[in-house]
Amino acid sequence: MIKDSEKFADEDKKVKDRVDAKNELESYAYSLKTQLSDKEKLGGGGAGGAGGPGGPGGPGDVPPHSSQGHDDDSL
Repeated sequence: MIKDSEKFADEDKKVKDRVDAKNELESYAYSLKTQLSDKEKLGGGGAGGAGGPGGPGGPGDVPPHSSQGHDDDSL
C-alpha cells in the first residue's frame, strides 16, 4: 500500500499543480470580468453612446493636457 502511494505521488502532484493553475486562471478571469463590468456600470468605459455615461462630457472623459508654451521637463 505504501509502495502504491509512493508510485503515484509524482503523478498526483502534477495533477494537483495543474488543477491549482486552472483554478487560479479562472479566478483571475472572473475578477477581470467583474472589474470590467463594474467599470462599464460606472460609466468609465468609453463604449457608451453619445449622451450616455460613457459619451462626450461623461465622467470617463479627461481633458487633454496643455503645456502652454513650456516643456514639462523644465518644470
